[in-house]
Amino acid sequence: MTETTPSQAPAEKKGSATRQILGMKGASTTSNIWKIRLQLMKPVTWIPLIWGVLCGAAASGHFQWRPQEVLASLACMLMSGPLLAGYTQTLNDFYDRDIDAINEPYRPIPSGAIPLGQVKLQIIVLLLAGLGLGASSALLLFFWWEVQRPLRQQQQALARVGRDQWPDPQRERGTAVVRQLIGRFNAMVQRLQAGERERAVMLAGIAHDLKSPLTRLRFRLSLAGLPAADLQQAEADITAMERITGQFLQFAGGVDQEAAVAVPLDQLLAEQTAGIAAADLALALEPLERVVRPVALGRAVANLIDNARSYGAPPLLLQLEAAAPEGLGFRIVVWDGGPGIAAERWQQALMPFQRLDAARGGSGHCGLGLAIAARVARGHGGQLERLEGSGSGPQRFGIAIRGRSIAASPAPDCPG
Repeated sequence: MTETTPSQAPAEKKGSATRQILGMKGASTTSNIWKIRLQLMKPVTWIPLIWGVLCGAAASGHFQWRPQEVLASLACMLMSGPLLAGYTQTLNDFYDRDIDAINEPYRPIPSGAIPLGQVKLQIIVLLLAGLGLGASSALLLFFWWEVQRPLRQQQQALARVGRDQWPDPQRERGTAVVRQLIGRFNAMVQRLQAGERERAVMLAGIAHDLKSPLTRLRFRLSLAGLPAADLQQAEADITAMERITGQFLQFAGGVDQEAAVAVPLDQLLAEQTAGIAAADLALALEPLERVVRPVALGRAVANLIDNARSYGAPPLLLQLEAAAPEGLGFRIVVWDGGPGIAAERWQQALMPFQRLDAARGGSGHCGLGLAIAARVARGHGGQLERLEGSGSGPQRFGIAIRGRSIAASPAPDCPG
């Protein structure tokens, strides 16, 4: 019988070329230097490490298929598998070369298939590449965690400023410059909130203080014995002043203070317009239920109807229809037959205390009707829109409140 000594390479079997590439026993011999380098790195040992990275990312529960996270995962796989695992396997074969010369002299280093200088160079390159990739990944992770992430949250908070939604104070974190930026942003929001509160208190105080004198003045006029024409004119002036004070209170009251509840919008609008004759206002209400702030929305619609009756032309139409997003959105449109507001003056009309017609101030209008409606629309995640009729119908101009269901406010706890 013929014995196989350690100096003899085992006979090549089927798949020995694949074993050579993976760095497994039973590999075939080759003179290709790159295949020999790969054999020293033993790719078969990379699989558990790469699998561990995949399982760790999945088990975290926070992985998302975003470019930065995919690149970070690939960097971890490359660093743990080919670079550092390949480095340790090559280093192991380098220091075990004397033992392998006795037991497995056919392996790449004992057999002389690759010079020792090339092995040392491979060890150094793999080590430096692994450490360099690790340092780069750590630097990118630091940049994302300490700079990019806080700035993105800051951007989201900044987007809520000026939309009737004040962001909560942001936690100061990240680099020193980013923390300083967040701190100044928080201070700016606090100053804006303080100014908003002072303005609201001032407007509400003025409006509230004027209500009692106006009521007394109306009562005294009724006892003054004025001619009917003069009395009617005086009462009209008082009504206009009461209207202005009422709009002051609406504008100062804001939108967010009211709880959001689910209501059938068609019934809400029908009740809101119950006091208007059918000949003056037609209704086209699609049955819809949405989570809204009903009092604020009702006041906004009332302002639009009042504007249409005062400055538009018949026929008037109140329309309710579903809008995007499906199941959440709605659109309330007040149409009239007048020329409406010119497109170039629309943004001016939405500003508080802006009157496009100077004569409007004499009829109890102070330029807050559209501003209140626009604020309510923003509070419902939408906006106030200017519409023009198609030309085939009697309605020529429309103003729409486009919004969507908002998060319902929690029910207050019952005492005891």
